[in-house]
Amino acid sequence: MWGIAAQASSSATNLILSIFAGRALGPGGLGVVFIGFAALQVVQALVRSVLIQPLVAHAAARPKAERELFSGVGVTVVALVGVGATAAFAAVSVAAGNSSLREAFLLFLPWVVPSILHELWKAVLFQEGKGARAAASDAVRLVIMVGAAPLALGSSSYELVTIWGIASVCALAFVIVSYRIRPRRPQSAIVAWRDAGWELGRWLGARELAFQTSAYATTMILALVIGTTGVGGLRSAEVLFSPFSFVAAALAFPALPMVARAAGHSSEAARHLAFRLSAVATAFGLAYFVGMIISRSWLLPLVFGSEFEPFESLVWPMGTAQLFHSAGFGFVLWLTASRRGRAAFENGLLWAVSNLTAATALAVAFGTTGAAWGMTIAAAAAALAAIAVALRRG
Repeated sequence: MWGIAAQASSSATNLILSIFAGRALGPGGLGVVFIGFAALQVVQALVRSVLIQPLVAHAAARPKAERELFSGVGVTVVALVGVGATAAFAAVSVAAGNSSLREAFLLFLPWVVPSILHELWKAVLFQEGKGARAAASDAVRLVIMVGAAPLALGSSSYELVTIWGIASVCALAFVIVSYRIRPRRPQSAIVAWRDAGWELGRWLGARELAFQTSAYATTMILALVIGTTGVGGLRSAEVLFSPFSFVAAALAFPALPMVARAAGHSSEAARHLAFRLSAVATAFGLAYFVGMIISRSWLLPLVFGSEFEPFESLVWPMGTAQLFHSAGFGFVLWLTASRRGRAAFENGLLWAVSNLTAATALAVAFGTTGAAWGMTIAAAAAALAAIAVALRRG
C-alpha cells in the first residue's frame, strides 16, 4: 500500500506538470516539455534496470552491514551515471543549436542527478522496510508542486520546470534526512557494482532497450498502417483502460526485495511469493477492468473529448492485456530477484518482437481494433513464458 501511495503521488506530480505546461505554454510548449521529460524518463528507466534493481536483488537478502555497504555503492555509482547523463543532455543541447530540442534538454538538465538519486533512495527505503518514508517523500514533492505550480501560469517553460525540479530536490532532501547512506569512494564503488550488479544489470538494461525500441517502432509502423488518428485512439485507450505501468511501478519497489529475500531462502518460498504477488496485481487489474467496462461509454469522451468515443470498444483488448501483464508480474520479478538476467532479457525480447509483429499484422487486417488485440497477444505470450520459465528453472 505504501508503494501504491508513493506511485500515486509521483504520477500526480508529473500530471500536474503536464496540465500546467499545457495551460501556460500551449500545445507547442507542452510538446517541448514532453520531449525533455521523456528523455529524463528514459534515463530513469535505464538506471533502474542497470543499477538499482541488480543492487537490490544482490543485497536484499544479506545482513544489514552488507546492505548498507551496497546502498553506499549505489549512491556513488548512480551519482556518477547522473553526471554523465547530465553531460549528455548538455551535448545534445549544444548540438541542437537554437531549436526547441535545445530548450527541451536544457529544461531538465539540472534535475537529472537529483531525480535518479531519489529513485535509488526510495528503492533502499523499501528494501529496509521503510516504505512510509519513501511514500512521504513523493507526497512532499506533490504538495510543493500543487502549491507552487499555479504561480507559473503565464510564465516560461523554464520557470515551470524549475518548480518541478525544486520539488524533486526537496523530496531527495527528505529521504536523505530520513535515512542516512554513506557514499563509497568512486573507484571501490565501481568495482563493487561490477562484481555484484553488472552480470544482471547488462541483461536488464538490454531488456529495457528492447522495450523502448519496440514501443517506438510499433508506434511508427502503426502510424503508417492505421494513421495518426488510429494511433491517437489506441494511445488514449491504453492510458485509460490499461494502467498496468502504474500497478507495476507501485508494487515493484517493495516487492523486489521481498522476492530476493524469499529466493535467498528457497525456491519454494520464492514460488509462493511470486504467485501471491501476481494474484494481488491481477486483483487490482480485474477490479479496474470491471470499472472501465461499466464507465467506458462516458469516461473516455469525458477525459479525451467526444472525438474519442469510437474507441471505447478497445476496453476489451486493453483490459485483457492488463490482466495478462498482471498474471506474469510476480514471475518476472522472480527472474530478476534470482538474478536470472538472461531469462529476463529473453522474456522482454519475446514481448518486444511479438508486440511489433502481432500488432502490425492484425492492424493490417483489422485496423485499430486488430492492433489492440495484437498487443494483447504479445502480453499473453510474455506472461505465460515468464511463468513457465520461472517455474521450470525455479
